[in-house]
Amino acid sequence: AYLFGGYTVAEDGAEISTPEVWRYGPTKQVFEVLAPMPVPVDDAVAVVYQDRFIYLVSGWHDLANVNLVQRYDITTNRWTQATPWPGLSVFGHAVGIVNNTMVICDGVAVVVGDSGPRRFEMTNQCYRGTINAANTRRIDWHRLPAHPGPARYRMAATGSTAMNAVVFAGGSD
Repeated sequence: AYLFGGYTVAEDGAEISTPEVWRYGPTKQVFEVLAPMPVPVDDAVAVVYQDRFIYLVSGWHDLANVNLVQRYDITTNRWTQATPWPGLSVFGHAVGIVNNTMVICDGVAVVVGDSGPRRFEMTNQCYRGTINAANTRRIDWHRLPAHPGPARYRMAATGSTAMNAVVFAGGSD
């Protein structure tokens, strides 16, 4: 099991994203410290490809969402950047993967108006990302239609090769 970052809350309420990465070995029941995230994010989605690469897509970094796709290689303990997320940068979105194709939907975007404070708004965007098998840093992104119903925040998702489907469930609106 891999654990990625999170955030701390200061006395004044400021949130700071943390870069820590750990691997938990259930046999020995120990946590191992790994290479930290280049750009700390929390509320990102994580997806595994080929039992080797873990992609962290978009998410929150300190003061705003980021469009980054950070790829972690578990065999080399190294990070690289992959093709950026093309949609509105979000946190609290959901992802599922089947073979080399991931589907990511929803989340919360930061909206800055001409006047007044920034707002947090749900987005019902969905994208399909196909990972290039020859160069796993390249992802071919395509916009999908929004799913039926309202946008969701922190819903769960998984991929099933048996069903050849990505399944989303729950979340709040």
